[in-house]
Amino acid sequence: MIYGDRLRQARILRHEKLADIAAILGHTSSALSKRERSETIEISSEQLELLASKLRFPKEYFTHPPISPLGETDLLYRAPKSTLKREKDFLREFMRFTSELIEWLDDRRQLPPVSIRPQAREGIDIKEAARATRESLGVSATDPIDYLTHPVERAGVVVVVRRRRLSDNTTGSESAPVPLERHEGCSAWVGEFRDRPLIVMRSVQTWEKTRWVLSHELGHLILHAGRMPVTEHAEEEASQFASELLAPIDCVRRDLPKTITLSNLIRVKLKWGISLAALIRHLHGNGLISDKRKSTLYAQLYTRKNPDTGRTFGVTEPGWDARNPERPRLIAAWLSRVVGSAIPEAVASSTKMWPVDLLSEIIAEQRPAPTRAPTATSKNAESKPGQVIQLSLKRKVSSDDELSMDLTSDGRS
Repeated sequence: MIYGDRLRQARILRHEKLADIAAILGHTSSALSKRERSETIEISSEQLELLASKLRFPKEYFTHPPISPLGETDLLYRAPKSTLKREKDFLREFMRFTSELIEWLDDRRQLPPVSIRPQAREGIDIKEAARATRESLGVSATDPIDYLTHPVERAGVVVVVRRRRLSDNTTGSESAPVPLERHEGCSAWVGEFRDRPLIVMRSVQTWEKTRWVLSHELGHLILHAGRMPVTEHAEEEASQFASELLAPIDCVRRDLPKTITLSNLIRVKLKWGISLAALIRHLHGNGLISDKRKSTLYAQLYTRKNPDTGRTFGVTEPGWDARNPERPRLIAAWLSRVVGSAIPEAVASSTKMWPVDLLSEIIAEQRPAPTRAPTATSKNAESKPGQVIQLSLKRKVSSDDELSMDLTSDGRS
């Protein structure tokens, strides 16, 4: 006996056609579709072996009771019009797959308690919501957020960065091409009581985009839970929230030069950790630059070429290499404590429930445990009057050490 819901989830995650799986069980496509919606399916041990081999899932996965499904209204994102149904289905089931791993970890060692709360209501003040979120994250209301992913995870938000699927390469089945992905991020409140925030982002190699997508999805979690579907207006609200969270406009206003040019906005961008494109839009939305100035700055952004890359500033902005893209660590930290390892093969062997490749999509972009940095009292770490400390090194040491300390405390302070 297997669970119909498990079969459907595995089929969607493997991009397999209903007809191909139906043939293994000796059913028609319509009959299998009905059986996938039933609670259990009676099959022989030989058929289970064939299913497990075809779908590349452990047999135990099909016989273990599934967690509650995520509905279309649970996912907080607005898919582009060109997004295929199978891609939407895959994303929903991948979010669900991830949420099951989260529940499994939380049952064994409590994850950090959630300190953010939805504020979904009409007419909400975006600036106030961003200010309150900074408070919930435990960061200053007036300072730049150095490594955003750290306080977000410390606040109980699980973050996953998936490696981008670049082409329609097959995944073990010639009949099942993997669709190109068109979304950048997705979020949902998951768990039995929908009380754990989850953000899944596609891996990108620019630090500005990574911070922006994380902030945008955090905005959806706070502003739009229970307000589905996510409309264009909701997308705009999430974008406003992201800008205000990263760069509070009342603080940014004090950093602006008298004459705003693309060149002198770079300093503002690097201080607040926000892209030039988002910064220009932020300034315009708050009445700090005119329509004409916004158009001029955007025109320059998308026509000037970056001499280091040969691409326009709109593709690789000035300062694109000033930081490394942020990566989460919470799942890897908890797997290390529960399983003893964050290596996908070790997790798969320990749980006997999930396939290595899908676990790898969740784990591969997690940051490894930090190495011990020199303390401030060591001879190498001491600074002399007038000595310049490399800011990027100082940032990495402090954020890694803090994250390590916070996430090794079993989520309790």
